Amino acid sequence: MLSDSEIITISIVGELMTIDFEKAWFNFVKRNFKDLFPSIGNRLRFNRIRSNLYLITKEIQKKLCLVSGFSHSNYRIVDSMAIPVCKFEKACFNKTFKAEVEYGRYQ
Repeated sequence: MLSDSEIITISIVGELMTIDFEKAWFNFVKRNFKDLFPSIGNRLRFNRIRSNLYLITKEIQKKLCLVSGFSHSNYRIVDSMAIPVCKFEKACFNKTFKAEVEYGRYQ
């Protein structure tokens, strides 16, 4: 079975890659990173241990924010799920985020 640090690493990378489906991410890691995690075990055990490590994982994520400088930013990523704000053909006319962005790029 994986160590706690390996499980935390896999969890954080999955979230950073915006993969919200536990089963899909676990299967992807198991299939594509056998050389890095040869003793990954089964998904149920992995997720049970991952759940038990939740508070530690969140603390590590907070530290990563501090180190990366995002803790002082006015903007935060709340959810990794893409939310359509406006249709592409009307993007340049939509005023929802006019103060924050220009068409196609951040200010």
